[in-house]
Amino acid sequence: VGFSMFCIVDRLVEGWDKLTTGSKVGWILGLVYLFVFLFLLAGKASILGAIFILVCGTFLFFARRRKLFHAICLTTAILIAVSLLVYSLPIVRERFLATFGFKPTSMWVYGDPNSTNPASEARLVKWQSGLRIVRDNWLIGVGQGDVQDELIARYRDVGFELGVSERFNAHNQYLQTWIGSGLVGLVLFLFGIFSGIRKSLQTEDYLYLAFLTFFSINCLTESVLERQYGVLFYSLFGCLLFSRKELV
Repeated sequence: VGFSMFCIVDRLVEGWDKLTTGSKVGWILGLVYLFVFLFLLAGKASILGAIFILVCGTFLFFARRRKLFHAICLTTAILIAVSLLVYSLPIVRERFLATFGFKPTSMWVYGDPNSTNPASEARLVKWQSGLRIVRDNWLIGVGQGDVQDELIARYRDVGFELGVSERFNAHNQYLQTWIGSGLVGLVLFLFGIFSGIRKSLQTEDYLYLAFLTFFSINCLTESVLERQYGVLFYSLFGCLLFSRKELV
């Protein structure tokens, strides 16, 4: 959903002068629909990543054209709309408040009440367990096939029974890669991302840059490549966008 928003913005920016008024209205309505739909999904990393990219992109687009007033007005409007959506959607509001420690919430937000560390959010327990594995296997990792078993063993050590029963992954793709493939695998993974970012800057392909930035942000809180749809999303659109400007 977030990437679809970037595609629409790219379409509007690149072809604004060639689009009819009806087409512009249609694309903008589609963008608004996806914007609201993204909030209904309540994915914090995706929401924050999309807002960060849209705000930065909007500001830079108008600032480069010396329309600073327009840049400030539109970015302010986006931030106000975001604040209103977060406040009006109870689940989204609760998740954001829980993340910043303002309000205790239910077990699915904070983790297992039987844990020896019940005040921590579930993701913190997963990250701490993953880092303990990395500390002992930082160079070559434990092997991709043994990552889940190692995480389950660490969850048992700290009494994180929900993590054991649900077989949670590390919920961080960088950490997940480091556990499985060691420092060498992590460096190669980061090299792939940064080489794409370098390519996007060289060709001024801002859609590709937005795609990589959005993917990188989501990797902070999710093991994106542990699911088939994550692998498909990254590999398919990464390859299509890599030489898009050169082919055009």
